[in-house]
Amino acid sequence: MDTKGNTNMTTHLLGAHTSTQGGVSAAITLAEKLNFTAIQIFTKNNNQWKGKVLTQNDADEFKQKLSRSSIKVVVSHDSYLINLCSSKPELLEKSREAFVDELERCEMLEIPYLNFHPGAHGGMGEEEGIKLIAESLNLAHEKTKNFKVKSMLEATAGQ
Repeated sequence: MDTKGNTNMTTHLLGAHTSTQGGVSAAITLAEKLNFTAIQIFTKNNNQWKGKVLTQNDADEFKQKLSRSSIKVVVSHDSYLINLCSSKPELLEKSREAFVDELERCEMLEIPYLNFHPGAHGGMGEEEGIKLIAESLNLAHEKTKNFKVKSMLEATAGQ
């Protein structure tokens, strides 16, 4: 099974954002029941800054279930609270820390992709917002430079 970002897949994938209620490995169980070959999950509650700590047992169980499943691609989605271009310094710093945490969680679970919304510039202008997003990503990727997880930018609705 290739969950490491194989872009040469010749088969179609079927999947959805899948619940992790009961732990991250619960998503694998649900996906198998639905005959999915791809899933997107939250590795923590998407509307809270801090998530339940992932233990090594959590990660091992997730990876073991995944290795025995028909799932070919796993993507994580970051918290909806994260705003990598916030005009408020405290929120920007909190968002940057939370984004690194999301990358760390993906790395621990060996999830190859982290899907994220860049955020809203809060009136400072698109150009300044884009600069802050780039700066935020550079800082996060510097802190996680040996990680395999890749950040995937999701389109915004005009923020």
